[in-house]
Amino acid sequence: MPELAIQFSTSPAFASGIIRRLCHSAFSHVDIVVNDAKESGLLGVSGPDHKTGDPGGVRLRVNPPWQYKGKPKIAKLKTTEKVRSAVIKIGYAQIGKPFDDGALWSFLGDSPFGDRDWRSVNSWFCSEFVIYCLEQAKFFPYPLVAVKDRVTPADCLLLLNPFMSSANIQEFLDD
Repeated sequence: MPELAIQFSTSPAFASGIIRRLCHSAFSHVDIVVNDAKESGLLGVSGPDHKTGDPGGVRLRVNPPWQYKGKPKIAKLKTTEKVRSAVIKIGYAQIGKPFDDGALWSFLGDSPFGDRDWRSVNSWFCSEFVIYCLEQAKFFPYPLVAVKDRVTPADCLLLLNPFMSSANIQEFLDD
């Protein structure tokens, strides 16, 4: 059965520490791992990083695009090839979309920018991008009910937990 890999990571950057604290998470970033015959890398979204020259937004980045703080963890999700391919195709369709700066404000509580729709395809935050791609590809066997205006890296991991093996879950619990 094919696997879909989702990488959870953090960096030593100041913003990464803030995201981890606001999200109550060990991770500040989430990407879809692409490892196909044609391309490989991390499909995801981030803010601009002037140190590495990364303009930000949705892109396929060469692994690793920046320095990690600790070893990234990989959620290995059992799925069909059809769903795995659809997740990546949906992600590729978002390439070039910008990073959603407003998402960070919603971690503090209600967004000061009014009602925020984390599924909006105008701009993305990393964990929302990953869950959107999974949801649109029909990975989840049920509709997702979202009562808040954000999906954090911690929320993403919690949503994926039922689709990971016990051994894979243990990898996240081991330090």
